[in-house]
This record gives sequence, C-alpha cells and structure tokens, in this order.
Amino acid sequence: PRLKVTSSPFPWKEAIEDYVYRVVEVRGVFDHRREMFIGPRPGTDVNGESVPGFLVVTPLNLEDGSTILVNRGHIPMDRIYQNTRPELPKWVRVKGVLEEGEIPNLIGKYARLKNRPDKNQFLYLVADELAENSGARNHTECSLALVTALDALYEDDFQAGYRRELPFTMRHKEDYLLFWADEHTHFNYAMQWFGLGSLLMAMTLYKFIEVSRWRY
Repeated sequence: PRLKVTSSPFPWKEAIEDYVYRVVEVRGVFDHRREMFIGPRPGTDVNGESVPGFLVVTPLNLEDGSTILVNRGHIPMDRIYQNTRPELPKWVRVKGVLEEGEIPNLIGKYARLKNRPDKNQFLYLVADELAENSGARNHTECSLALVTALDALYEDDFQAGYRRELPFTMRHKEDYLLFWADEHTHFNYAMQWFGLGSLLMAMTLYKFIEVSRWRY
C-alpha cells in the first residue's frame, strides 16, 4: 500500500530496511536553490534516443519544515541551468519509490571516484552524502533514504485542470521489475571473472610444476 508522509519523524527512521522500495507520497515545496546534479549520465528522450545529462535531486520541504530528498529524474545537458526551465516554489505532490540510493559493494567502495559534497560535485546517488547539501534540519532522517519520483503534480495545475510539461525523464514502476546493470555492476562482474580466471591459471601452473618435478 502507498505510504503517505506529511511530517517528521518519518516512519522509516528506525527501520529503513522495512520500507525500502515502498511507494510513498509526499507533499511540499521544492528548494530549487539547493538543487544537486548527479553524473554525467546517459538518459533517453521522448523518442527513446540516448542523450547525455544528469540526475536531478532536489530537497522537498514538507509542511512542518522537515526535508526529504527527491530524485526528480534525468535531465538533458542543455536543460541543467535553471534559466532554461524556470520553476517557482509551488506546492507539489510527489509519488515515488523510497530508496537508499546507490550503495557500493566492497570493490566499488574503494575502486570508484568519490562524491565531493563540499564542492557540490556528485557522481553517485548516495543519500547521506547528498543530505550534506540539503540544508535539512532533520539531517539524520534526510540522510537515510530518498524518493525516486514516479509522478509529480503541482496543486496549481490540478486546480486549473491541466498538467505542466516537466523537463525530467522519470522512472516508471515497471523499471523496478527489469534487471538493470550500470557500469559499476559490469566492473564488479569483470573483476569476479578475472579473479576466478587468475586462480584457475595459478592452480593449473602449480599442477604442471608438480608433475614436472615428479617426472624428473
């Protein structure tokens, strides 16, 4: 069932693992001054063509003043500047999936480049690092997870009877049913097979040496 979140403390504050991948609905006002870009990353346009761009994460201030991070989706490179897509602070309802972000495994943790919150430079979607730049008063809660938007409806639009066109390519529910591997997953698979291959080669050489010693 959909989980409505209107204020802090958030339901997942003490048990985030019980709420990950739940569909949640939040209402608030985006803080566009603290918008963050993750990437660069490839995305797709309306025609399905691949385009370079970034993921956009924006803090959403709820009615009680608490904050939750929202991954609004992928935006093309030529739309990252706010003067190309002016947005006013309006009340908006966001439906999305609660995620902890991109959690690296042991190899990725040490082999990859790092996010730099101090310079507002992000390569990976990591909630606790993004929270550093969110300005959230509930920083601990904000750093636990973020909402990956599936839909966003501005209340002004609803009252006027129309829906504005947003420049973001959002994820769909069906995307969570697909097996998707990014470059880090491919790297991890490659390292695993390389390790297995190296071990097999070492064992084979060892056997050849042992047999050679036994024969001579």
